[in-house]
Amino acid sequence: MNNNRKINKQDKIWNETKLKDCMKKQYIITFVAAVFWGLAAHGYIFLNKFCWHDDMKELFGVGATYSSGRWFLGILGETVQRLFGNVSVPWFHGLVSLLFLAAGSVLLAELFQLKQNVSRILLAGMMVVFPSWTVTYAYMFTAAYYASAVFLAILGIYLVWKASKAWCGMLSGAVCFCLSLGIYQAYLPLAATILLIAFLNDVIVKEECSFREHFMKGILGVCTLEFGVILYFIVNQFFLYIMHVELTDYQNIKNMGQTNIKMIAEGIVSAWKDFLVPSQGSADMYMQSARGVYYAVLGLSICFLVYHIIQCWKKNRTAVFFLLAGALCFPVGVNLLYLMGDMGDIYGIMLYAKAMVFILPIVLVERIKLDTWRIRKYGTLLLSILLIYVGVFYTHYANACYLQAEFHQEQVISWLNTLVARIQSEDGYNRGLPIVYLNSEGPGYVPPESTLALMEIPNVDILPYQNVTFSNWKTALFRWCGFRHEELTETSEIESWQEVLDMPSYPDSGSVRIIKGIIIVKF
Repeated sequence: MNNNRKINKQDKIWNETKLKDCMKKQYIITFVAAVFWGLAAHGYIFLNKFCWHDDMKELFGVGATYSSGRWFLGILGETVQRLFGNVSVPWFHGLVSLLFLAAGSVLLAELFQLKQNVSRILLAGMMVVFPSWTVTYAYMFTAAYYASAVFLAILGIYLVWKASKAWCGMLSGAVCFCLSLGIYQAYLPLAATILLIAFLNDVIVKEECSFREHFMKGILGVCTLEFGVILYFIVNQFFLYIMHVELTDYQNIKNMGQTNIKMIAEGIVSAWKDFLVPSQGSADMYMQSARGVYYAVLGLSICFLVYHIIQCWKKNRTAVFFLLAGALCFPVGVNLLYLMGDMGDIYGIMLYAKAMVFILPIVLVERIKLDTWRIRKYGTLLLSILLIYVGVFYTHYANACYLQAEFHQEQVISWLNTLVARIQSEDGYNRGLPIVYLNSEGPGYVPPESTLALMEIPNVDILPYQNVTFSNWKTALFRWCGFRHEELTETSEIESWQEVLDMPSYPDSGSVRIIKGIIIVKF
């Protein structure tokens, strides 16, 4: 008897060790896959310094913080400033952000109970190559912080779903959501969509559970998300008070969270419209041939969902209700931005939740039962082909965007050097003279195409790569060319001088002159 107990105990230890080794291997596969996909798609920008738009002025900062409701970004930025100093270094920020995304991919794979290596590799790929990250890396100074916000959002769902005690999961999950929103509010749709997929996965896996058990689990997740949002607003008001700042009007952030029944109804309609026919233009996440793959993946997801509905109908019909309800809510979760109040303009950096369209079918095909192995085998094969294609497409697209950015940056540097040479070649030039840039409408002025004709790469339509704006070109004059003079801001009197009125516009001859001890550049 003692020998049998000893053998059983050894078998149990061996099985547990084997399971842990298998899980460890799966963690490594997911993590390495995310890093590989990430370097393939974004290594170009990690190894080069493209500095335009906000990155020019925030080269040593983290962007808007407390005034934009991003209080935790402010705390993180100030902490990093004290420890290391904030510098928009692409290789470091790129790798840190990639590590956060890889860790988040591991958590997602565990949350969704993905067992097949191909599923984990595809999930990791979709998490890092999605165009929302191509846009984010245009603002490298904040990329690592935003990636940490994504990780916190995923961690929050993981904790609330895996916690053995509901109150513990709810509290820890809400805190994670609160911190994530405190870095970047637009990741709320991502958290909501991941929560919805986790719920659908649970309904399929735990088909023996009652209606009440599924319902209470779903309510727990929704309440945790809402509690996190409420906690965020409370903490946000606290920091606005102690920092003596007000929310900015930019992107209507001042009215963040203010909505009504009419706006919610209109938001739901807009969310469904954008899901069925995704908006095109500068914030299009399913551009070119990826749009066809998008619809193919949607069709495949519907087929997988119908399969699960049929299976649930045979054993637990109450589960069918949750599958249908989840399917109807999914488009709203992906496009939850439309329900978050008047957000102003929507940019690609806000649309990371749309990546979940490609991840949902990965979860659904994994849940197909082994006794219908042919459906699972060919479903996985077809889905793999589609997602590998879209992964390669997004990888190529990201590299095309970065190539255009490099062309534009080199052309602007050349333009700036020419401008400096023109100024310094004028008779009477010296470093102590003040300078005036006429017809440059404020610090955000961008030279017109007649002055700076930038080469465009075909089919690069996503902002900011669609038309890389060097709106902080005066800062670039100092950063890249080492050229800085005292700039006179009051120009009304100078503009009335006859010599100035007779000057042509840059780059024509005579558009740069030194008059009465003032360098005048007329655009």
